[in-house]
Amino acid sequence: MNEKELKTQLLEAGATEEQIAKVDFAKIENIIDNASSIEGLSKSLKEAYPDFNEEEFKKAVAENTKDN
Repeated sequence: MNEKELKTQLLEAGATEEQIAKVDFAKIENIIDNASSIEGLSKSLKEAYPDFNEEEFKKAVAENTKDN
């Protein structure tokens, strides 16, 4: 997933341009690229961003997977 895709998804999820401007996309892209599972991805995001809500993330992934 690249920066453009991430920005698009964040906008669709309700993030503002101001919030998006503060995101370190290179760091997130690196985390995503190195993840081998949802659990690993979730753990890495939590380590990098302590306020990251793992449970909500997993719930959203499950819903997205079910919809597809």
